[in-house]
Amino acid sequence: MVAWHTLPIISYYYGRQNTKEQTAELMDAILRVVEVPSVGQAEASAWRSFGVSDFEDALQAASALAGSAEFIITRNLEDFAGSPIPALLPEEFLMTHQA
Repeated sequence: MVAWHTLPIISYYYGRQNTKEQTAELMDAILRVVEVPSVGQAEASAWRSFGVSDFEDALQAASALAGSAEFIITRNLEDFAGSPIPALLPEEFLMTHQA
């Protein structure tokens, strides 16, 4: 699952070093394998209630809640300490949740 507002960030940074077509192909590939939960006004307006002080991180938590995620995978555990969805390092997730 990926938050809606993360997609243009991926596209922007990938596109800085790749062609528009390569970037479009990457975005198509990502969208074939991830779910983008619906988040709107109500979820965004409740951002302060998620226990996350950074607005962008709070939107990540809102997206995780909307998608019924079990975890938020991040390298920034500190910013998600109060999140209603627990945060894990990528390594932690891979070590404990491999199929």
